[in-house]
Amino acid sequence: MTIKPSSSQPRLSLADEAGRRVELGDVIGSGGEGRVYAVTGAPRLVAKVYHKTPLEESHADKLRAMVAMRNEQLTAVSAWPKSLLVHSMTGKPFGLLLPLVGKSRELHELYGVTSRRMHFPGAHWRHLTLAARNTAAAFATMHSAGMVIGDVNQGNLLVDDQMRVQFIDCDSFQIETSGKLFSCPVGTPHFTPPELQSMRLRDVRREPQHDAFGLAILIFHLLFIGRHPFAGRYLGDGDMPIEKAIAERRFAFSKDRDATRIDPPPASLTLDDLTPRLAAMFEAALRGEPGSRPSALDWTNELDSLVRSPQTCEVDSTHLFANPRMGCPWCRIEGLGGPSFFTSSDSMGDSSASGSGRLQAVEAAVARASTIEFPDLLTKRLAVPPMPAIKKPKSPPRWSLVDWAAAAWCVSAGAALLSGLGLPVAIGAAATGIAAAGYLGASKEGRSRRRRLEEDMYRLDELTVELERGAEQVVAGHAAKRKAFFEAVSDLDTEVDHYRSGGEKAEEVIREIETAARDKQRTKYLREHAVREHLREPNGRPTGIALMLESFGIETVNDIDTVALNSVPNLEPHQIIALLNWRAEVESEFRYQPEIGMTARDAAQHPEEALKRFKLVKATRVLNGVKKLKAATFDGHSYLEAAIARFEARVRKWREMARDLQDFQALRSPIERLINQPGGVLFAFAVGPPLLAMMVWFLFG
Repeated sequence: MTIKPSSSQPRLSLADEAGRRVELGDVIGSGGEGRVYAVTGAPRLVAKVYHKTPLEESHADKLRAMVAMRNEQLTAVSAWPKSLLVHSMTGKPFGLLLPLVGKSRELHELYGVTSRRMHFPGAHWRHLTLAARNTAAAFATMHSAGMVIGDVNQGNLLVDDQMRVQFIDCDSFQIETSGKLFSCPVGTPHFTPPELQSMRLRDVRREPQHDAFGLAILIFHLLFIGRHPFAGRYLGDGDMPIEKAIAERRFAFSKDRDATRIDPPPASLTLDDLTPRLAAMFEAALRGEPGSRPSALDWTNELDSLVRSPQTCEVDSTHLFANPRMGCPWCRIEGLGGPSFFTSSDSMGDSSASGSGRLQAVEAAVARASTIEFPDLLTKRLAVPPMPAIKKPKSPPRWSLVDWAAAAWCVSAGAALLSGLGLPVAIGAAATGIAAAGYLGASKEGRSRRRRLEEDMYRLDELTVELERGAEQVVAGHAAKRKAFFEAVSDLDTEVDHYRSGGEKAEEVIREIETAARDKQRTKYLREHAVREHLREPNGRPTGIALMLESFGIETVNDIDTVALNSVPNLEPHQIIALLNWRAEVESEFRYQPEIGMTARDAAQHPEEALKRFKLVKATRVLNGVKKLKAATFDGHSYLEAAIARFEARVRKWREMARDLQDFQALRSPIERLINQPGGVLFAFAVGPPLLAMMVWFLFG
């Protein structure tokens, strides 16, 4: 966790291994293992001092070995240790002297949409592709030197504005020297391969193929704009957190949806948007066996080709992509109401080309909005299917004693009708019926068949109720989404009316300009509070919920609202409430600064400029209203697609269960199937022949 520089920390008397004094400056960072200090008089160096000091001998031996392995290849791609730091008086090891990696950000700040616009405003998809290529090359360098990263995660890689990538925290790497292995004792679950999930990593010898899994996730993050490849909407029952999805190899973007049973987040690239080779590499890396994963060098070579020859969108030059056969995926996502991942400028100048273009775009956008329709729900798709007929088996089932007992009961029933011939016939019919039914009730096979039928019918009834409730939930959810859509229509109509008729009164102009300025400042303030900073593990790593939220487009507190949170899988009600409360808390701390931007005095002194700004504000609101309408439609489509998919998955389970039941019934003789039923049915058949025999004998005997 990064903290503000401070000079109040107690100072140690440290030196490097050559005996040169190292004077600690301000604390510039802190994490689970130790603190990082500036070094006085050496602006290109930092000192890492561990919390637990002096170091154990085995730990110190590993750090000495790393210092001895230092070379140009390693320092080109990492902040490789320069020297061990020891206490000046005792000589005990306390930490490391490291090169400072300046003017760089953590890798996630490049692929996160909001953080990229803040820290890498000119970066587009080609830059992310280049960073992915350089990440793979850094891994390849380490592997060629015999290193294994082990604890792969986005926090131990930094990237600068030239997309150069460097490792930090290299002291956790697995190294081997002089026949001695120094393992990597830790790991990040969201980057740990399936075969190592839930294992004690301290005791595991890591291999490059283990790194290859985490590397594929990092590359996926970059190419897919922050999506985690195992974050999606599970189509089965229960929750599917990222760690469990990894362990079960449920790659959310896989083309084999029947096997993974998990859908990717909406507004995402697909594997088809990549080159066929890249798509196949992701499938092999994230679903295949360890030996089939592409190496770091494989990724470097393939991404090299993509960096050299990306496709450029004919509509928007900021849109670069991989597969010309599929067309521009960014236009497709935006056209469906998804976000704009890449823009030429986020500013709203009053006299810029983007401003005049915004005015020209309003009427066209309104015209297009009139053609947007909300998806209808066909309720017949939510019907519980009828019970399939019992199919006649190809060959008659072989009769067992319970079938002969059922046949004997039929004989007794027939004899009961002839009880008028005499009392012996009536007694015989009654005795045979009771004996046959008694055998069906008491025999092991008879009981087994009834129990199987009863259990299958119970499970089928449960699933039927679940289907009916699921259908009701789909209908209710669709109605809620439809309501949100028509609210967006109403809001847009209001904004269009204001745009076309407003601006005649100076007071209205000033009020709208101030409102717009306030909204812009508030949005900027809320975007400064990242979800991954709020939801962190004790070791400073983002939680699985944070990664899931980011994969569904919720990166900062500004993205948090009830509708957005309800679209994220695995979120419990108490977590939604906590996130909404966090937004309210952050929003309450916002303070508007009226002196920033055009003030009321400026508007009064420059009415023409104020009117132009007013029109821009209104135009922006209209365009945002159109975008909101598209988003509501997109949300409706996404909801229906996911909800119907879940319902149909349950229907498939119901059909499978019903077929199993009817297949079981088909192997039973019809008369045994009729008589040998659970509950009071068999008892009724047991007492039927005696009662019938006595009645016939009494009437006709």
